[in-house]
Amino acid sequence: MINVLIADDEILFRNYMLTAVDWNELGFSICCVAQNGEEALNSLTSFRVDIAFLDINMPYADGISVASRIRSESPDTLIVFITGYSDFTYTQKAIQLKIEDYLLKPFSPEDLTKLLKQLKQKTALLRSRQKAERQANQLMMEQYFNSLLGFCEQSPGITSPSLFPDSPWNISEYFMAAVVEIGYLGVIESSHENLPLWKFSIQNCLEETLSVPGKLFIFNIPCDRIVVLFNFKDYASAATYPYSRLQKAADLIRSWFSVTLSIGIGELEKGIDSIPVSFKKALLALQARSTKEEGNLFYHKDTDLQFSKGFYNLELHNQVMFALRQNNLSELSEILEGLEKEIQTKHYDSDTVQTIFTSIFSLCLAFVMEKDGNVMDILDQDFVRYQSCFAGSDIRESCRFLYSLFEKVLARYSSIKSTRSLDVIRKVQEYVAGHYMEDTLSVEDIAAYVILDSSYIRKLFNKYMKCTITDFILTTRMEHARQLLEDGETNITYIASLTGYKDSGYFSKCFKKYYGVSPKAYSHLRSCP
Repeated sequence: MINVLIADDEILFRNYMLTAVDWNELGFSICCVAQNGEEALNSLTSFRVDIAFLDINMPYADGISVASRIRSESPDTLIVFITGYSDFTYTQKAIQLKIEDYLLKPFSPEDLTKLLKQLKQKTALLRSRQKAERQANQLMMEQYFNSLLGFCEQSPGITSPSLFPDSPWNISEYFMAAVVEIGYLGVIESSHENLPLWKFSIQNCLEETLSVPGKLFIFNIPCDRIVVLFNFKDYASAATYPYSRLQKAADLIRSWFSVTLSIGIGELEKGIDSIPVSFKKALLALQARSTKEEGNLFYHKDTDLQFSKGFYNLELHNQVMFALRQNNLSELSEILEGLEKEIQTKHYDSDTVQTIFTSIFSLCLAFVMEKDGNVMDILDQDFVRYQSCFAGSDIRESCRFLYSLFEKVLARYSSIKSTRSLDVIRKVQEYVAGHYMEDTLSVEDIAAYVILDSSYIRKLFNKYMKCTITDFILTTRMEHARQLLEDGETNITYIASLTGYKDSGYFSKCFKKYYGVSPKAYSHLRSCP
């Protein structure tokens, strides 16, 4: 319905306006009737007014004053002046205020009906434009945050957060990230077409449930995950915030949609550049969760598994998704072989092993959904096999099950990509693997190697690999640095030089931003029994 305000100091005319037409039938709702300008102004604080019919000559505040206030506080409200003066004394001022139309007293019901139909069309167009603007703003914000987290290149038009409509977009330097992961096994029995509706409903539920002293940003990231970014107004607000509200939201969503959520909660960080750190910690909290834990919330601060011998690195997720998107079954086989060997040599406990395999399984299902597939076609309702396979202690059998799953997924949902595109991506990866230790490595160097324009390579890599080349270089360097630390190397300057960093201090800063701890702290944690 379209909300209407009527303001006129003549009671007979107010009654005429109320009865001249069937407002509801025409799609309008009269939200307020005012007998003077002061009442009209007060109503603006209580109602959202779409159209205002204002008598020009009213006591306390005339129509011009009310119109000026409406225009300053609600620029999109349509305003119609009601006047008994045929000379239109206020025409110039009305033009300045962008008044929609005049009604010259007396007027017939037919005249009012005709005007209302015109206003209804304008309101529909206005709402359509507002919806498009909201969607564009949401998309722009989502692109910015995804680029901040390294999932895509930052678009030229959003190089600075200050370009957003609400400038500045953040109200403080205190941020906390939470990552929401959909329990795919809980949605297997439903059609995949429901996934977008679930995600939309989940986001709405989170927005309505999570009132926060500050700002809240909720956006999608790859693998059908949702990020909830808290921007607290100050440190005290962050320290006392009841994160149990996330559990309440998860319980509501489960009761409404039979969808189970797992929510990893990072730690409070300071500064926009530290948002990825909190995000990484939220991911680590998810990945380190015990399969025996109850509830939906997993806090990074409550676990010390993130860098222990019983926890696998974040790059495993990237490797699996990269191989799936490249349709590279042999690479997936090598990943599983390496994983089996690592689990056996490092003696991971059963809970950690089950968590690793379950996470990889979820990635495979996420890939199926990314390709608009249906997980029912993949699992053939064989849930018992899945549960018994990962719940057991037979590591080799689990790897075989995952390989057969990969094989079936790629056979059914493999993308039809040009051989040329795949060749370019492989050459980029090979070049990075052979030159990551060079501190001068750049996208331009890679472009020269593959004899293609750098902007084209960026777009190609982002399209198929779902990350930027710069972030792929960083991931490669960080993975090799981590491996050196795990192999017992403790000289930070030496490690920096082997991974493309001249400045060991800058290397340590990058390492801490990527993993959440310094190289020295990581080395100490890995050496702990």
